[in-house]
This record gives sequence, structure tokens and C-alpha cells, in this order.
Amino acid sequence: MEVLSLLLQKAASAPYKYHAHCAKQKIINVTFADDLFIFVHGDVVSVKKVKEALQTFTNISGLAPSPAKSTVFFCNVPQSIRQEIMDIMPFQEGVFPVRYLGVPLISSRLLFKDCQVLIDRMDKKIANWMTKSLSFAGRLQLINSVLSSMNIYWASVFIIPTRVIKELEKRIHRFLWNAGLEANAGFNLKSSVADVIDASGHWRWPQAWLDLFPVLISIQTPQLVGNAPDRLTWKDLDGNIVEFDSAQVWHTIRNRDNHAAWANMVWFSQCVPGHSFHMWLVFRNKLKTQDRLAVWEAGSATNLNLMCCPLCKHGRDSRDHLFFQCGFANQVWTNVKSMVNLESVDNTWQSLMQWVDQYSNSKKIDDIVCKLVVAATSYYVWQERNSRLFSSNQLTELQVADKIKNSVRLRLMGFKFQVDSARRGIFRIWKIDDNKDDVADPG
Repeated sequence: MEVLSLLLQKAASAPYKYHAHCAKQKIINVTFADDLFIFVHGDVVSVKKVKEALQTFTNISGLAPSPAKSTVFFCNVPQSIRQEIMDIMPFQEGVFPVRYLGVPLISSRLLFKDCQVLIDRMDKKIANWMTKSLSFAGRLQLINSVLSSMNIYWASVFIIPTRVIKELEKRIHRFLWNAGLEANAGFNLKSSVADVIDASGHWRWPQAWLDLFPVLISIQTPQLVGNAPDRLTWKDLDGNIVEFDSAQVWHTIRNRDNHAAWANMVWFSQCVPGHSFHMWLVFRNKLKTQDRLAVWEAGSATNLNLMCCPLCKHGRDSRDHLFFQCGFANQVWTNVKSMVNLESVDNTWQSLMQWVDQYSNSKKIDDIVCKLVVAATSYYVWQERNSRLFSSNQLTELQVADKIKNSVRLRLMGFKFQVDSARRGIFRIWKIDDNKDDVADPG
């Protein structure tokens, strides 16, 4: 194509005339993919020069234009000159608008009728999807990935008329909210319940609504009160009709379970959110420990047989093993529990649960600190277990204990103590500086 461009530029000498809209930039040809566009003034002399350049290119390369695939477009050219040009260039004559790469090529401003093909194409897409049972999320995905891309593609080439944009948006909105159906069926937001009940006191649901929501048939017709506004109500669990409230709806439809005794051990106002979420998984036994993976048969039989605790290298890890029967975890636990009043808790999960049953609801500052210590210990023991399992980083028992103490120490620095003596006692145990400016150093 570079050779052809050079030949056309060489041919563009007097008396050659450029196309009226290409003279300033001196554009003769434009190549896009494997398509060639040649622009020339509508006179016989200029067309002959282009013809000579094409013939020279054919003699050099052996590539010749295909008359069956080539088209000539005229604009404001007299009929007699058109015929002479057609004799020189034996191509078929084209008429605007013509579609190229899915969009129309026109010589004037884009009109609504020129975009009708885009609207028809969107209607065809929506009509095809109407035969499928699509959820709201499915329709939204199709809009984002297909319908919007059609609009954007055209908008990247033309300035689409406002009327066309509104028509496209109307179809997209209808497909998203009404699954393409005219679901309003003559009703609007100002319609009342009385508008959906006929003179004989029966529902007059639109057929489209009944096809989409068959449960409408079973709804009992309400007793209408003349000139009274519509009122939104809700039937609670006891069967009482109450005023509609989102909290009441959630209370009615949500799943219920017994209150967990350890709930206040996990969630309390002074907790560390990350530690609390981890403790929630621990109490529910949802951590991906090796005993649970073995039940799922995750991995090959060889890998399952080789499983062992990454901390102590003895047996498979489990919740009861990690908290805190593991030799490594037991040393960490023994180190940190000496900072608080947890002497009654040994290294077994059962012992810890007994303490939880007795003190999880306590509001005493000492018990709150104990809950922080338990949560931080389980969090950093599990973190060290994963670090050894998935990387080469390893910490000693003392280093893990120091991380736990620093984490609790930082949280205690943000406490608002109601009793000054309690604050001084806690700060002294945890070695937090209690200066006059209340600026503490975590150590």
C-alpha cells in the first residue's frame, strides 16, 4: 500500500484536482484493514490520472482492483460526466447511505432514519432474549455487555441524534425492569388499588402480569373504603396486620437460631474487628484445618497421609489441636495468659469454652482484656501456622507472644477508662507509659 500511495501522490500533479474536502490535507487514498478508499474530484482528467496510477501498480505488483467488489460513489456530478467516469473506471455505481463495518456511510448529517437499523437490531436482540427466563442480574449483564456496546460503537463514529438515544434508552429500561414486556398495562405510579378492581369486586390483572406472576390469582380482594387513600400493611408472625416497616419485614423472613453463648466473646465494643472475625470462624469450626480437609478428601491420598501440624510436626492440626494443645501454641498461650487472669484455663478447647460460658457476658475491664488476649492469641497462632505452611517465614514462640502482647497493648492504649485506678493498674501490667500527656508507647 505504501507503493500505491507513492504512485497516487506522484500522479497528483496539475491538472489533477483533489476532492473538495481533501484538498487542504492533500489526501488521495485511505487504507483500513484490507479496504482501500480513493478520493478524487469528479472530473474526467483527475480520474484518468488515478486510473493510470492503479494500472502502474498492477503492472508492478500483479494486484488488480476487482470490478465486482469495487464501487464508485458520486456527489453533485452531472450525469454526462458520470457516464464518462464509469467508462474509465468500470466499477458499479453505489448510492448513499451505504453500510461499512456495521455503520452507515453518508455524505450528510446523521438522521433518525439512518439509525433505524440500530434500533431494529436492538429490538431483534431483545425479542430473542424474551424467550429465555432471565433474572434481573442476567438482564443487567446482557445490557452492559451487548446492548450498551452497540450504542457505544455507533457513538464512537457518529454524533447520534438525541431522539435515537432516547429510543434506545427506552428499550433498555423496559427490558431491564419489565423483561421487555409492556408491564405497566395502562397503570402508573399514581394508580390506586381501586384501579385494579372492577365493578363486580374482582381483580382485573393484565394478562402479562398473570403470566409473569401467577400468584396474583390467589390474592384475596380487599374491602374498599370510599375516598380513602391506599395504605401499605404487613402481616407479622402472629398474623396481625401492622404498618409496613423494613425492620418488621426482616424480622419476619429471616432465619432464626438459638443465641450462641459465645456471641459476646466474639463481638463486643472494644474488640479488634479482624481478630473477632477470626474468632467467629474458630467457634464455628470453619477454619481450613487439616482434619476438615481430610474429611473433604482434598488432595491426593499421599498428601493426606503426609499431613502434619506445621507448628509442632506432630499429627494433623485441628481446632482443638491448635488452640492450644499444639506444643508451639501451648508455649505461646502459657506466655501470654500470664498477663491476665486466665490461670483456670489450660491448653484444651473445653477448658476455654468453660471460661467463655462463665465470663463472655462480663463487662469488667479485666475480663474484657482476657477476651482481647484470647482473640489475639488464636489470630496470631493461626497466622503463624499459615506462614509456615505457605512460605519459609518462621517465628519463635517468644516472637509470636510479643506480637500478641503488642497488639493487645495498642488496643488498650485506645480504651476510655471510667476509673483512673483501673487504667493505672492495666497500664502497669502491660508496661504502658502513663505520662501526664496520656501519650503511651506500645513498646
